Amino acid sequence: MYKQGNSYGFTDFVHFYLAGKITLSPVRDLFYSWDIQKQFLENLTHCSMSGEDFYTHYLPIVFLMMAPYSLLPIDLSHLLFDLINLSIGLCGCWVLVRHFQWTKSHMAKYVLLGALASMPSWNTLMLGQITWLYLGLICFYIVTLRQNKPIKAGLMLALSIIKPQYAVFLAIPALSLRRYSVLIFAAAWEILFLSFCTLVFGLKALITYPFVLNQT
Repeated sequence: MYKQGNSYGFTDFVHFYLAGKITLSPVRDLFYSWDIQKQFLENLTHCSMSGEDFYTHYLPIVFLMMAPYSLLPIDLSHLLFDLINLSIGLCGCWVLVRHFQWTKSHMAKYVLLGALASMPSWNTLMLGQITWLYLGLICFYIVTLRQNKPIKAGLMLALSIIKPQYAVFLAIPALSLRRYSVLIFAAAWEILFLSFCTLVFGLKALITYPFVLNQT
């Protein structure tokens, strides 16, 4: 929680942690209900919520991904969350650098260190955002796409749906290269994710997402 003018705001990680808590609860099928979210948020932050400013409308797959983190106390969970996301991001960057054979130059190391040491990088870690995770996914996607590994590239593209506004644009390289198999495998992975989410949350909860997105 942080001070924002005369009121308080919550970091992104609070929303992720909240999503995980709801996923592991008996009321997971109501995870898009503001009343349920409000109850969990007030229990977590010990603050009274008067409006829907902190409503969480992530895709169902994000709720599932955050479930393991909610098993730990929130401070420790935030640290683990940052370490995992940062590791994925740096590994993705390094794989990309090696793929283009930039490791022969020390400049590649300086670029990675510069990205890690930058203020935006530390801001995203402090706020508990998924920027480093998404960067890693993009790097792995680029490499597997160039190596013509449609199953792995399709998986990276499918996982990028956690930020749906970006996933659409990430499909363009596969289309331009006529790697239609990547798009087919991405669709297959998405169907698998959706099936698993249906088992956890129920079909009724999932089909409310478009309406939730339209309202928010």
